[in-house]
Amino acid sequence: MLTMFLMAIPLIGFVYLLMLAFGSGRSIAKKNWARATLIWAVIATVLSIVVYAVVGAALWSMLNSSASGG
Repeated sequence: MLTMFLMAIPLIGFVYLLMLAFGSGRSIAKKNWARATLIWAVIATVLSIVVYAVVGAALWSMLNSSASGG
């Protein structure tokens, strides 16, 4: 429960997640959970960047075509 609470705090949660994933002296279950959470965070970040790039390119294309009168 405390782990989930600390994860909700933006910067502190990320640092705590790194400590759990790569630090020593933690339980194997928490270490694996932290590593899996980091992997999912990276996947979500990459997908978000791709979606924003596609939507941005589509909007840019629409704005350029409407500005040129077509």
